Amino acid sequence: MTAITMTERLRSEYPGFTVCWARLTGCDNRPPNEVASSLVDRFPEVVLGNADALLAATAPMNRFFKTLDNRARYHIRSLVKATINGRAYRGINPAVDLLYTAELETGTLMSMHDAARLRGDLTIDVNAANRTIEAFSGDGVDVARSDIVIHDESVVVAAVAVGISRAASVGTSSTDILVFAYGCPDDPPGQVRDAVDLACERMQKALAASVSERGALTA
Repeated sequence: MTAITMTERLRSEYPGFTVCWARLTGCDNRPPNEVASSLVDRFPEVVLGNADALLAATAPMNRFFKTLDNRARYHIRSLVKATINGRAYRGINPAVDLLYTAELETGTLMSMHDAARLRGDLTIDVNAANRTIEAFSGDGVDVARSDIVIHDESVVVAAVAVGISRAASVGTSSTDILVFAYGCPDDPPGQVRDAVDLACERMQKALAASVSERGALTA
């Protein structure tokens, strides 16, 4: 079991910030996966049918991002707009694809991590230590000191305004996966938990996964 805690510094600087998570074990993330593929194939139609509601759902976090890092652009809102404009999604692996559909269908920022690659417990904190995050290219990416990070005992595994680190990313051999959803103070009640529930439901169906842990913290 991985302990997940939130620092008093974060509670003080960003009151109302919420994180919900779930741990799914026994995941079969090997492609091809017909359930995941069919969800991705019909996804543009789902987004187009709910475009106004999704743009409204992403607006609070879009504003919150500017507080975290004034250089940042809320990429979930950008992806919703891109999908409305006809952008096609290129699949990565079944778990990541399923998370993507849950993110965009709820307008919620999410991340997932291979629990087997984490080192010790996780801490959610403000990036006061000037940490960096490892990009998928292998380069270090600077994280704003005002950004919110999740780190294990060794590295930052996610920064809210930047994204996830390669260090604990989910691949086709991942079987033990942690899913997170992030909410700002102005998000509708329940939106973050609903996003995690939707991701879990889809991963249970498509990956034959079992939910072993759930949790939530609010600053």
